[in-house]
Amino acid sequence: MAHDRSGWFLRFYRASRSRFYFLVIGIPIYVFMAFVFVSYIVFFTVMLFLPLAVVALAMLPRAIKTGNFYSYGLKIGIIFMIVFTGLVPNPSIWGQQVYRRLDHRQLLMPSAPEVRALNDTSNLWAFISDQYSGATPQTFETWSIPTQTYRVYRYIRSIVDYAYDIDTNYVFDHVATPVEVLASGEDDCQGISCLLASLLLYMGYNAYVCECPFHWYVRVFYVDGSTNQTTYYDIWKGDTEPFYMFNEVGTIFPQDLAWTINASFTFDYIPRKYLEIVNGTNGTLDLSVIGSSFPATDIPAWVAWVAIFGVCTLVGFLASVFVNIPKYKKLRWYEKVIPVFAFATPLFFGFYSIMFVPLTAFLSLALLMIGIAVFMLDIVFLVKSIVQAITRRKVTEPGIR
Repeated sequence: MAHDRSGWFLRFYRASRSRFYFLVIGIPIYVFMAFVFVSYIVFFTVMLFLPLAVVALAMLPRAIKTGNFYSYGLKIGIIFMIVFTGLVPNPSIWGQQVYRRLDHRQLLMPSAPEVRALNDTSNLWAFISDQYSGATPQTFETWSIPTQTYRVYRYIRSIVDYAYDIDTNYVFDHVATPVEVLASGEDDCQGISCLLASLLLYMGYNAYVCECPFHWYVRVFYVDGSTNQTTYYDIWKGDTEPFYMFNEVGTIFPQDLAWTINASFTFDYIPRKYLEIVNGTNGTLDLSVIGSSFPATDIPAWVAWVAIFGVCTLVGFLASVFVNIPKYKKLRWYEKVIPVFAFATPLFFGFYSIMFVPLTAFLSLALLMIGIAVFMLDIVFLVKSIVQAITRRKVTEPGIR
């Protein structure tokens, strides 16, 4: 019986290796992709999955031509894993981060002893008294809700230093619990907002954590005494309305998906940061913009652009090998060389366009250039297909012998 099972397994493997690898490797990747898609909601849904969709579309003509959709699906999954690993290069926290985003309640801990201890005469109230002319809890109650909550925010900022995730956790996106933030004494807007909201919830405020493009902040709902209407106050607000907001009760989506995608790709945070890197002081390359973990550099701009084109070419080579697996070795030399530069040129143009396109259009243009670059990997393959189609048509035309 065991021999029969092993024989079936070998026959299944030999019948279609691409199907075998897609089922064994590809399917688990797509399951993980689904969890990431659902849990990360905005950051990866828009900024990762939409570019991945463009790449998949650009690779589709070859899949249609060859008919090998198992290999195509597996390659799309592997591209996702490569990019995801680049953004979160610590597999040991993947499960933790996905789980925390699937259940936002883990990020708000108003009942945690460490959070409750902040509402103490030697912590929050000592800060209030010291900073605001000896104010007491009774004085605090006479202030407006916006004033109260903003001053609680100032207290949180006095005990937690702002630090980029790349410097503290060596990843580009990481969400920490309030207890972890208090233990480390530093975090970015995500951790600080979750800690602030937790303390405000413990104090009885109707607080929510909000996410907008590349920023988290806190929104507090309250009844305005002068109008008797429910309103809200945003603490440390970003540049747009929130994509979504949550507290320990649930998650609210005040915007639709079309608005979210448009806001993500017209917001100029990434273009501004990128422009600061490639066009730093006196037109030099400055890597320290990324974070303190990166060195301050003063590489001349022209050297930087040459280096960027070199990186684009290297990526083009790796992409060409990847797309043509397992037949790359059998390609002619020009079939190996031309696609590399055909890929590198539009990709470099996308990077260089930061110098002359509006910042709000940069991400959309870069997305287009990525699609063209991936499509150009198949330029030799497509040209040969067109030539073969024309040749076959001429041969089959009446009167041609």
